[in-house]
Formats: sequence, C-alpha cells, structure tokens
Amino acid sequence: MNELFLHTKALEFGYKKALTAPVSLDASAGEIICVIGRNGVGKSALLNTLSGILPLLSGTIFLNNSELQKIKSTERPKIVSFVPSKPEFLLNLTVYELAAMGRYPYTNIFDNKLHTDTKIIEEVLLDYDLYKFKERPLWSLSDGEKQRVMICRAVIQQTPIIIFDEPTAFLDYYIRPKLLRDLKNLSIEKNKCIIFSSHDIEISLRFCTKIWYFNNNTIETYSTEEFINKNILSDLA
Repeated sequence: MNELFLHTKALEFGYKKALTAPVSLDASAGEIICVIGRNGVGKSALLNTLSGILPLLSGTIFLNNSELQKIKSTERPKIVSFVPSKPEFLLNLTVYELAAMGRYPYTNIFDNKLHTDTKIIEEVLLDYDLYKFKERPLWSLSDGEKQRVMICRAVIQQTPIIIFDEPTAFLDYYIRPKLLRDLKNLSIEKNKCIIFSSHDIEISLRFCTKIWYFNNNTIETYSTEEFINKNILSDLA
C-alpha cells in the first residue's frame, strides 16, 4: 500500500459558510486524483484549503501525518505546492525566474541559491524542454508552455503533494492530454501525489487513478473504473 500523504477528518471548508457536509478524504503517493463537480460547488475552495491558502472552517487536515494547522509556514511549502489555473500576476517574470521560485522554501531570506539549487532548476527545465526559453518572459509563451513552466516550478519545489486548480482550463484541446500525461508520469516516476480539478472529465478519466466527486452536499470517492461503471458522466451532462 502506498504511503498516505494527505488525510482529512470531518473537514468543513468554504468562505465563512461550509460548502459541503464534513468530509474525510485520503490521498497517497503515486495517485493522481481528479476533483469533479458542477460550477460553484467548491472545487477551488477545497484545493485552496488543502494547500493551506484558505483557512479551514472545522475538522483536521493531515499532511505527511502532521496537522496542517500546526505545520510552520516555512515548512508547509516543502510538503505541498499549489499551481493556479492562470498565473497572470507572474507574467513579467522570465521562465528561469518563475521556475527558480520553487527553491524559495530551501534558501535563506536573501534567496542565496547553492550550486545544488541551480542544478535542480536547470535539470528540470531541461527535462521539460524549457531550458531554451529560460530568458524569455512568461507572457511571450503559449498557454501550454506557461503551464509547463508552472509544472516545472512545482517539481523544483520537491514536494510530495502537488495541487493544480484547473490545469487544462486555458489550453487548446489537443494540448490537454499531453499535459495530463505529464502529470501522470510525474506521479508515477517521482512517487508524487497529484490532485487537480477539471471540467475536461472525459480526458481526465484517461489519466487519473481516483475521483473526488462533489455530489449532494458531500464529496464521494471513486476509483476511475468505479466512476466510469456508475455512468455518473450522464448526471454531469
């Protein structure tokens, strides 16, 4: 059985008011989990809460067997990284500058990087075929290239858990499977736990191993096979 990286106990989340009944969720190493539900049900709120960006309303979140609320703010970015759907506020950074942000949890207050930090950054940029773009500003890249840079930043951060909010939302249809394939390979090869929300359900089902489905004021957990066999897609049409 793979190591349990994330667990919630009677979790309530939302903006002042809980968006679902208390939920218990598990996420393990090597899993790629797709969060599915209609618009406005709380997918982004859930992901922001699991990442520690949005305070939980009640219950407990455990990351690597430690309570999220008790993890120091300097230590949390070493456990979970979060990738927003469209990083507009970062567009003036170069590819290298954005990717290098993944090392911030490990450097001092002056962001003095060691040779090992630089080596990690350059190796990941090469792996994702982005080293040739390292001096280009993010705004000059295609949407697919921007998302690859964001994945690089998360990989460089070296966290066991990576959370993506709608990673395929602004990509051309033919690029979406490649991005999800990259995420699945990352979960398998690096033993990461990947959690992402998506409206591209049919494409996502080809790559994820587990579904968290917002339904009737709760979140139901299915294996991908169970989800397909229950024909739940017809309810979302």
